[in-house]
Amino acid sequence: MPILKETRIEDAVTFRATGHIEIREARIILRDDVEIARSYHRRVVVPGEPTNTESEPTKALAKLWTQDQIDAAKAVPDFARAHAEPPTAEGG
Repeated sequence: MPILKETRIEDAVTFRATGHIEIREARIILRDDVEIARSYHRRVVVPGEPTNTESEPTKALAKLWTQDQIDAAKAVPDFARAHAEPPTAEGG
C-alpha cells in the first residue's frame, strides 16, 4: 500500500519597500517519497502585525520595519474607508 505524506515549506519570502512581507508556502504531497502534487498559498504580513507565530526568517525581516512603515500600514484602512463609495438605496 502506498504511503502518502504532506509537507509544507516556505519557499519564498519577499520584503517589500513598504515593509510588507510576502510569504509563499508550498504544500507538497508525496507518495512513497515521490512528489505527486504541489500547491501554493500566499499571504502577507503587514508592518506592525504580531509575528510571534511566524518563521524565524519572517521574524528577522519584521525587525527591519521602520516606524514610518508601521504608521503607513495603519493608515491604509482609514484611507480606504474615507474614500469608499457610500451605499446606495438598493443596498449596494
